Amino acid sequence: MQRASVFLISTGLVLGAAGVALADGADPASEPPAGDPSAAPAVSPPGEANAAWSQSYIDRPLTLPAKMLSVYGDFNIANVSFTDSVTGTSSSATVEGLQLGAAYGVSDKLTVGADYSITLHPDGSAKGPLDLYASFGAYHKDKLSAAVGGGLIIDFTDPTTEQIFLGAAIRYQVAPKIAIFTGSPTTAPGPAGQHLQIGLNSKAPITFSIPVGVGLQATPQAYVYVDTTIADISISNSNNAFLFSDFIPVEVGGLFAVSSKLDVGAHLAFLDLKGSASDLVFGVSARYFMGK
Repeated sequence: MQRASVFLISTGLVLGAAGVALADGADPASEPPAGDPSAAPAVSPPGEANAAWSQSYIDRPLTLPAKMLSVYGDFNIANVSFTDSVTGTSSSATVEGLQLGAAYGVSDKLTVGADYSITLHPDGSAKGPLDLYASFGAYHKDKLSAAVGGGLIIDFTDPTTEQIFLGAAIRYQVAPKIAIFTGSPTTAPGPAGQHLQIGLNSKAPITFSIPVGVGLQATPQAYVYVDTTIADISISNSNNAFLFSDFIPVEVGGLFAVSSKLDVGAHLAFLDLKGSASDLVFGVSARYFMGK
C-alpha cells in the first residue's frame, strides 16, 4: 500500500478526517537456475547483478542491481467519505492523482530514489509530497530476503509538512511460488517500508505500523498479492488501531512483467472495510528498467 499511502498524503486537505493507516506490502528476491522456475533463488556472482533481474518477481532482489536506473509512474483514483467537523455533515470526495519517480542502484545493495505526487482532480494542484528514500539490501539468500531503509517526505500541500520514515522489506518463501512479507510490494523501485513514521511538525503524530502480506507468483511473469495492517501503534499524538477491532485495511494487487525491462500493475486498496467499503484507492502503474 506504499503508493496508495503517499497518494492520500498528497490529497489530505480534500480527504479531511478520512486518513486511515494503510498496509505496506513487499516484493520478491533473486533468480532461479535456468529451466527450473520453481527452484530456490540463486545469488548472482559479483559483477553480474543484472542477471538476477528476472521477470519472476518472487526471484528478484529487494534492491536494484548496480548501475540500474528505473523510472516509474502511478495513476490513482481515491473515493473517500468524511464528516465536516463543524456541521457534522457527511459527504464523499473523488480525487485523482499522479506519482512520478526514479530510482538508481548505487551498488548491488544500495538503492536511492525520489518521487513526487500531484493532484489532478478536483483542484489540479501541483503541490504534493516529495518522497526521498534509500534502501539497503541486508540479506538475500535461499528463502529469506531483507532490506532496510528510510527517507523523508516533504508535503508541499498547504501547510507544508515534513515526515521521516524508517522501515524494512522482509520476505520469506514458504513455498517456491508463495511468500509472506512485510514492507512494500513494489520495492525496487520504492522505499523498503514505512513502519516507523515520525512527523516533524508541531504535535505531528509518531506511529509504528505492522503490515503483513502474502504474495503468489501465479505465472513466470505475473505476481499477485494481498496485504493488511495488523496494528497501527501510537507513540505520540495519535491513537492505537488494531486489525478487526478498530479497522480492516486491505489491499489486493498484481504486477506483470511485460519484459525484463517493463512492468505494469494495478492495485485496489480498501481503506477500512470495518467502516465503509466505498472508501478505496484504485491505481495503475508502470515502471521501466535501464541496466548497465
